[in-house]
Amino acid sequence: MILDRDRQVIGIEVNAIPEELWNKRDELYAKVSPMKPLNAKRAQRAIDACNAMEAAVSAPKRFRARAGVILATGGFVNNVDMLRKYRRVLGDNYLGIQRLGSMGCDGSGIAMGQSVGGATQLMERMFLARMIAPPEAFLGGVIVNSTGQRFVNEDAYTSIVGNAIAEQDQSGMAWLILDATHFWQAIKQSLFPGKNVFLIYGAPALMNIFLGGTKRGTSLRALAKKCGVDPAGLESTIAAFNANTGDGAIDPLGKSPDKLKLIRGSSYYAVNVSISNKFAPAWVFTLGGLEVEQETGLVRNVDGRPIRGLYAAGRTAVGLCSMAYNMSGSSIADTVFSGRRAAVHAVSGMNSTKAPASGTEP
Repeated sequence: MILDRDRQVIGIEVNAIPEELWNKRDELYAKVSPMKPLNAKRAQRAIDACNAMEAAVSAPKRFRARAGVILATGGFVNNVDMLRKYRRVLGDNYLGIQRLGSMGCDGSGIAMGQSVGGATQLMERMFLARMIAPPEAFLGGVIVNSTGQRFVNEDAYTSIVGNAIAEQDQSGMAWLILDATHFWQAIKQSLFPGKNVFLIYGAPALMNIFLGGTKRGTSLRALAKKCGVDPAGLESTIAAFNANTGDGAIDPLGKSPDKLKLIRGSSYYAVNVSISNKFAPAWVFTLGGLEVEQETGLVRNVDGRPIRGLYAAGRTAVGLCSMAYNMSGSSIADTVFSGRRAAVHAVSGMNSTKAPASGTEP
């Protein structure tokens, strides 16, 4: 960031990549696809290689910003150090999660804002989606932690389930407990999910069932021991759950009455829904960022005052869904709104800066 004597942002300095490296950088950038399964190691190698390549370049360029600088560089989901700082369980298990962001979602825009005194908020808030269904039969089970306790409504929105799992003992360990009836129903539903949707809905569930460490036990106690779960706690949880099923039952965690099914039989299964499970990767992106004025989008400093000439938008800034992301598509609306808010104020002339005198360096 380039400031004038009054601490107003009037430009940026970049490290320009030589043209002969453009194709190489594009190749590395393309490897960090948020939608490729089991791509975490390959993506991280590409991120590290690109960072090393950019660090070896020394070609500074300066750009004058007469109306202001708008930081819209995404969040920091592809910065492992920042993940560890703000949600350690995700940083420690970054190879097991699916990071929804481009290579540029590395926190660099947030760091640029901080370098001139910008304040941050809600950095620990993240969209962390744990998909339980489909298959629909999975919703007949219960999710438990290492003590065997149930802690979340299994048919809640994906980010509610994911964040609840991540908060368990700071380890993100969790198992979906099913009886044999619901388990084999889930297998059938995954094999035949409907026309043209097997790769989207069926295959991911089957991959987790067969590769993610699914356990089977002839009793709840035997199953618990295989999972590293407290046997007495699991037995108590299932007994309490079964006692609260049937007509008129109200689940204390809010599960729909039609999903309250008895868990019983001669064998039981545990499907791994832990954060560390790369065969059922939780989807993650960050929600916190630079604190901004709600009317203008100007970045605030640690004293709460706006930094003239500096704006932030999208996931670089605290926005509409930073507190809780409970509706898919919220980032699209937030990006459109916050980007337009910053641009309108910048070009209105309310934040314009005068050019420095000829021959002077700001």
